[in-house]
Amino acid sequence: MKVQSIMKNSKLGMYIPVPISLLTSDFSSTTLLIYGSLLNRALLSQRNDWKNQNGEVYIRFSIDELANYVGKGISTVKASLKELEEFGLIRRTRIDLYTTLIYVNAPENSLMGQNTGFIKPESKTYKVEKVGLQTAEKVTTNNKSKLHDLSTDRYTYEEGESL
Repeated sequence: MKVQSIMKNSKLGMYIPVPISLLTSDFSSTTLLIYGSLLNRALLSQRNDWKNQNGEVYIRFSIDELANYVGKGISTVKASLKELEEFGLIRRTRIDLYTTLIYVNAPENSLMGQNTGFIKPESKTYKVEKVGLQTAEKVTTNNKSKLHDLSTDRYTYEEGESL
């Protein structure tokens, strides 16, 4: 594989999008790869106006095609699809013996510019020496504070009274 530096005006070709909020989930890397592949295909369907009567975008991706696309076995793909369906990230609808439509859902906090009803916890920004800017959120369990270091995009939890 030949590699090249990404420059200021570089344009990426094909890639697989995965919402950052799912990176800290309990999903396996295979399940994240499959979800990203489905999301990528859904974005293509969105551009091509593949939608049902309710405006929901759908994709057609057989299990065999998906397994070949991600380089995994059929049973592995089936297990990941089941996991994504149980979590509500996809919905499958069989329309005939050979065709299944897949509706890909996105985590609410990854939809841009939409009123999703997602309520963000109370956040405040604090200047912390040696670390830089951080946001602190009240966490309801165990009287902990969740600190988000904005410079490294990492989260830590501190015991004690919430900020």
